[in-house]
Amino acid sequence: MTLKLATKEDREDVIRLLSDFHSISPYKSVDFSHEKVGNIFDAYLSSDKTDIIVILSVQDSKNVGLIVGVSEAAPFSDEKMAMELAWYVDPEYRGSRDSLELMMAYQDWSKRVGAKITQMALLDDVTDLRKFYTRQGYRPAEHSFIKET
Repeated sequence: MTLKLATKEDREDVIRLLSDFHSISPYKSVDFSHEKVGNIFDAYLSSDKTDIIVILSVQDSKNVGLIVGVSEAAPFSDEKMAMELAWYVDPEYRGSRDSLELMMAYQDWSKRVGAKITQMALLDDVTDLRKFYTRQGYRPAEHSFIKET
């Protein structure tokens, strides 16, 4: 397994991985937009990688996982925060170190861009990661609720 920053050659794999993530997320009731995700990925490609990051996990020359994060000043402070938007590994590669390595790379990026707080999401409908996050030094901060309208 290796990690790499996503490049333009990875565009379709990133869209596939995010589509797979979306299909098992609590947000699957809203349509997935390949075009919108593609446009965001294109913006990432032209960025300096300090406000948005896409890190891929590669096994046998195949992109099998990713983590996507953004950083920005909190709405109530000038301090920068990093927020994980999507973290996904293909099912056949789960249980390996891929997930942990992706998280560690995201944490490293968060530090390098000067984030004071690094946030990871917990989607209750997908899996219970509370113990894993706690072992990595995270603490619960809030819980989100969604309602279809």
